[in-house]
Amino acid sequence: PVRETVRKCARTFSNVCWLLEHYDDLTFSCSSAQQYQWIRDFYPELFERIKEHVASGRFIPVGGMWVESDTNMPGSEAMARQFIQGKSFFLREFGLETTETWLPDSFGYSGALPQICAAAGNTNFLTQKVSWNQFSVFPHHTFWWEGIDGTTQYTHFPPADTYNCQLTGHIALSPTGWGDGGGGPTREQLAAGRRAANLEGSPKVEFSSPTAFFERSRAEYADAPRWNGELYLELHRGTYSSQIRGKQGNRRSEALMHDVEKWSALAARLDDSFEYPYAEINELWEKVLLLQFHDILPGSSIAWVHKETEHNYEGIAERGEELVEKALEAIARAKDTGAGESSGDGETAGEVTCEESDGCFALSNGHVSATIDADGHLVSLRAGESGRELIAPGAKGALLQLHRDTPNAWDSWDIDEFYRRIGRDLAAVGPVSVEREGEAVHVRATYETRTEGVRTEERPYPGAPSNGTGSRIVLTYVLAPGAKGLEVVLDVDWHERKKVLKLALPFDLRAAHMASEIQFGHIERPIPVNTLDDFGRFETCAHRWVRVHEGDRAGSAVALANDSSYGHDVRRCLRESDGGTTTIVRATVIRAAEFPDPRAEEGQYRMRYSLVPGASIADAIDEGTRLNQVPRDVDHDLVDAALARIEGEGTSLRLQTLKLAEDQSGDLIVRLYESEGRRGEGVVVVPGAEEIVAVDLLERELTEESVLHYQAQRADGDRITIAARPFQIVTLRARF
Repeated sequence: PVRETVRKCARTFSNVCWLLEHYDDLTFSCSSAQQYQWIRDFYPELFERIKEHVASGRFIPVGGMWVESDTNMPGSEAMARQFIQGKSFFLREFGLETTETWLPDSFGYSGALPQICAAAGNTNFLTQKVSWNQFSVFPHHTFWWEGIDGTTQYTHFPPADTYNCQLTGHIALSPTGWGDGGGGPTREQLAAGRRAANLEGSPKVEFSSPTAFFERSRAEYADAPRWNGELYLELHRGTYSSQIRGKQGNRRSEALMHDVEKWSALAARLDDSFEYPYAEINELWEKVLLLQFHDILPGSSIAWVHKETEHNYEGIAERGEELVEKALEAIARAKDTGAGESSGDGETAGEVTCEESDGCFALSNGHVSATIDADGHLVSLRAGESGRELIAPGAKGALLQLHRDTPNAWDSWDIDEFYRRIGRDLAAVGPVSVEREGEAVHVRATYETRTEGVRTEERPYPGAPSNGTGSRIVLTYVLAPGAKGLEVVLDVDWHERKKVLKLALPFDLRAAHMASEIQFGHIERPIPVNTLDDFGRFETCAHRWVRVHEGDRAGSAVALANDSSYGHDVRRCLRESDGGTTTIVRATVIRAAEFPDPRAEEGQYRMRYSLVPGASIADAIDEGTRLNQVPRDVDHDLVDAALARIEGEGTSLRLQTLKLAEDQSGDLIVRLYESEGRRGEGVVVVPGAEEIVAVDLLERELTEESVLHYQAQRADGDRITIAARPFQIVTLRARF
């Protein structure tokens, strides 16, 4: 739990300060601004000692992030804020700027990360974890890592294969000390280092800094090989789906913080008396960022941690909603019109038809046509009335598949490939029901995991939760007027142990790649399994949507959006009946690991999915946004009129964040990105602005020499024309 982590930091840093004061050659690196803040707030005398050693260059802040976070699951703005909050703290407290990203133990690294690091002013990257790969061996130790937009980071992972090096003879750059339990380096390790400083026949050891290492490495190995895209870890894939309450809490908190900043910025622009809640926003962000630590958000901590996490998410939700309401009240007062309906949801026109025939229910709203059979399975899905059939011949979609999930090593961390070999499709209990709720049609089926003849009442150990009643899942299809997607809502009452539940969708598509949303864009991963690398990616992470497609024809694509899931798997199989190919897309709904939390996941949940037939990348983004952002009772046209908008026919530029500047100047920060992987052009308009300039993540103005500099054809008062490269992040500062 966090309170013990605070004490771990105090013990470790006290030890290190004593060593620094008795061993002149020692240097000590420590990441995570959160840890320094705890020491500042709870151990002020120790913090003063640390500051002295930081000033002398021997206690070295590294990384520049708030915590060593997971990098697969945090959303776009949250990943950026890890650096904004962390680097701002180091600049404010120590007057120094870190230039290396320090993530030795996170469970794989997003392809968007090089650009985010660079946008924060970082140039070097260190990791250790890719040495843990289960099947393939990562080919480099020092290399240029190229992100999805082309931005690079000079990257190193030490060949020692551990982040707890004990200073043996097999060394390179070696982070040394005791981890997990804390403590840092010991006198014995320092003595070993001194003994090897100039020992015949042994590598020469010197204590130095990460910056010094990277400078020397760059000088000696500037033509290092290049690696493009994500650094996928072939291990710990279960962390995409463990502790689902934490996953939902993170997703809801990220969406809420977007609204807090956006609506508070609008209120401040419309009402001079409105006080933008700078301090409270920062406090809430720090709480969200802490919970993204790489053993909290991944779900790989003890039960105590996750109970504490759920409580913290509840507090974030309560206070965040209060801030949103205050902002919306100020907006309504300023406009003197009260609240109006959102003009952007696009789901108010049209009508949903529902026809029953031979026990099947055919739904249509003009955009989506779907048929559900008497067992509650999706047997037909088309875009519009005449689109091509997307469900594979003879197959059934929205299958709930229950697998045995018994990883060889770490329950909460891992899901091993052999889980696929033992599983079954759940069958509906009772008849399918159809109801109209408002203008939408709901088709509902109920499933249970308990089967006759299977003993489910046994407990694996004394005190374990009873599995005597099994689990119950209510699956509801929802088709609303004007909707581009068919919603699949799961209400889950979960009481399993060592099981994983998948939502399976077999599509009549020969898809070569799956596109998965990551921070500020998406990544395409191959579906066919040709290499060990391909085999090792049997479970992958996505944010709010995945999409598969066959060629470039309109209608030959499907997107699956979600509001709770990160883990997915996609595979292909050939059909004997007609020689065609079925592409099976599955979302990992929920797991039931026993270690280190023996009651993990037990309880009630709601997860929402949406199937968008004929979906473009833009459609997938729109649906993912719709599922995750709470509809607000406000005229959204006010954003265009008073905050910012993007003009340009067919532009792929998208607004990500609207907020006021951290320096409390009243300037508006506009963060956008190219969203579809192509050249993005458009005009950003900030009504009333006298000047718009490009800035980095820390809101410092860019020079034309900066690697982050976008192509600005024209900057004129309240508008600026932008041509962004694929997936480029652009941050603008508008002065009034």
